[in-house]
Amino acid sequence: NRSRRLIYMTALCLQKEFPDTIEVKTINVRRDPSQVQKYKTTSYTTIYPTSVIVASGSEYRHLRINSFYMEDTTTGELWAYSGERRFLATIFEVTKAASPKCVLLSNHGESGYSETFLSLLEDAGYEVIQNFDLENQELPADCRLVVCVDPTKDFKGYNDIVTGNAAV
Repeated sequence: NRSRRLIYMTALCLQKEFPDTIEVKTINVRRDPSQVQKYKTTSYTTIYPTSVIVASGSEYRHLRINSFYMEDTTTGELWAYSGERRFLATIFEVTKAASPKCVLLSNHGESGYSETFLSLLEDAGYEVIQNFDLENQELPADCRLVVCVDPTKDFKGYNDIVTGNAAV
């Protein structure tokens, strides 16, 4: 279909621009599933005929077709192509030595983190650790960003902000 063709053409353009670095392959996963076996993280992982896999050495990422497009959060409709951004962010992820970590705090009454926000962090090169509890976990040494969105409790979790007793 048209959306898959656009993704494929973007990959071919990247290969043409960087022939010594990027190689595009198409694999029929129904006819020869053994070709993608090494990209399955568990026995439950499914690689679809529409999956896009970006790999470098032992690092790889599975991408869905929708991840190459911007999605309207209210309607769920795809409205803009962002394939170049997605490919480059993913290539960056699989080729760098180590990703800095970003921890998303929990247990402070946070309202949650949207898929768009998580995608933005991953595109920026962070390995995102969700549901991090400062009370019971120690920050990783390579943590570069700590996020707490709209908390209703202080970092100890005892005082509600509503009462005005929260630590600042």
